[in-house]
Amino acid sequence: MEIMEKLKEHDGQLETIAATVMNHSDILADHTNTLKDHTNRLDRIEHAVIDHAEHLNRLDDKLDSLATKDDISDVLIVLDEVVVLSRKKDQELAMLSHGLRRVTDDVERIKPLVGLK
Repeated sequence: MEIMEKLKEHDGQLETIAATVMNHSDILADHTNTLKDHTNRLDRIEHAVIDHAEHLNRLDDKLDSLATKDDISDVLIVLDEVVVLSRKKDQELAMLSHGLRRVTDDVERIKPLVGLK
């Protein structure tokens, strides 16, 4: 009889252990699902980081090709020099035009005196 009582006692303990194992299996399944969800989120974050890194690299490449303030300043200095030279040429052209007009007028006055039409 004593053995039967012990077996019943062990059966009760085994049922309690089995219920605990089943409960832990459910908890483990929940944790597994949570871990899968976090893994998916991390994958999306990783892709976003890669996309942002590529975008930053493209922006960096564009910034490398942009002119700096010093570059623009150098161009403006050269343009100022070109404007000064252009004004001088315009003034010289105006003076030469006036001089040519005087010479043409003089030639027109001299033509009848020397017998040219």
